[in-house]
Amino acid sequence: MIKLPLKKWNNKFPKNYLTITDVSFIPHKFSRPHLSKSTLVRRQREIVAAALSVLVIGAIIFISFDIKKTQEELERVERQKQKLSSEIVFWEKTLITHPGYRDGYFQLALLEYQVKDFEKAKIYTQKALDLDPNFEKGRELERILK
Repeated sequence: MIKLPLKKWNNKFPKNYLTITDVSFIPHKFSRPHLSKSTLVRRQREIVAAALSVLVIGAIIFISFDIKKTQEELERVERQKQKLSSEIVFWEKTLITHPGYRDGYFQLALLEYQVKDFEKAKIYTQKALDLDPNFEKGRELERILK
């Protein structure tokens, strides 16, 4: 135990005050036994490697969730495209049997607009307006397509 000379004002404290700061008082699990410099460097490298491993695993988990979200979004878009394609086929078949159906051409124009085929949308809008020149929704779509 290390004994230091006590000043008068320190006499108010218990005599075991210095033993708290004494190395022998600290339990072994908190004290550091003497380690060589190479051992300390090796342990530091192990700690850094473990921390990097945790970061990489976290990044992989984050990216996998992001990939899953993106895949779900792509599947949703693909289902939407298939739905639009089947509706386009339905209206094209309807217009074969009913060529004077203005709303059929308008529906086709809207569907083509949704799939971003603006040229076909313009053609179908013009056919709807040829059948009914006073068709206001057709005129509105025509203004949007210009």
